[in-house]
Amino acid sequence: MAHNLHYDGSRPAERSQRYADLWRDWEALKDPDAGWLANASNLVALLHQGLGFWWTGFYVFRESDENLVLGPFQGPVACTRIAHGRGVCGACVLRREPVIVPDVDAFPGHIACSSLSRSELVMPLWFGNRVVGVLDLDSQELHDFGEADVEALQPFLDSLQKFWTDLR
Repeated sequence: MAHNLHYDGSRPAERSQRYADLWRDWEALKDPDAGWLANASNLVALLHQGLGFWWTGFYVFRESDENLVLGPFQGPVACTRIAHGRGVCGACVLRREPVIVPDVDAFPGHIACSSLSRSELVMPLWFGNRVVGVLDLDSQELHDFGEADVEALQPFLDSLQKFWTDLR
């Protein structure tokens, strides 16, 4: 499926406008027949390109253990496994809610896959009432994430969760 994205490399002044443009692109891009992995990969690429964060990706639970394992991502190489409850991703899973970290150096137990990451947002990926993974966003800027990002990103995750059955 070919699709020309609305994002052309120039950034609107407001991040909220970028989210609106990305949602329009996501609605055209998602493919109900392609499954979770393909759709998650395209969503990560879309968000990474459109928002310009340092790292954008998913960590998902493997059925065989309680570790989060690297899923589709864009950015520099990353940690491949995150032990249960460790780092910001683990905190998100334990809390069952988004975790906004304005300064990763001030977060106890932060896992530094890259020393260039300065702030982070991690959001749970749900399937029914179970957290099956997380969306992890890292920025090179301090204090780069807020509640507006959580509100804008949640519809993307809600839309993606219906494809999860492919990985069960």
